[in-house]
Amino acid sequence: RAIARRILERVRGEGAAASAGGATVSIGCAGAPPGCEDTPFQLLDKADHALLEAKREGRDQVRCH
Repeated sequence: RAIARRILERVRGEGAAASAGGATVSIGCAGAPPGCEDTPFQLLDKADHALLEAKREGRDQVRCH
């Protein structure tokens, strides 16, 4: 999550807002804490769902599962 937020802040800091034709970022991420039994496919699926949430909630969003 911290890396995703740093990416978001870096893009925001580059200047132009989305309304002026600049870039925005929507990021979805998923993590596997120690002992997690999720398969890589399950983690990708969770990250994909998180990305869809971020896009639904507007530009410049980070969502993690």
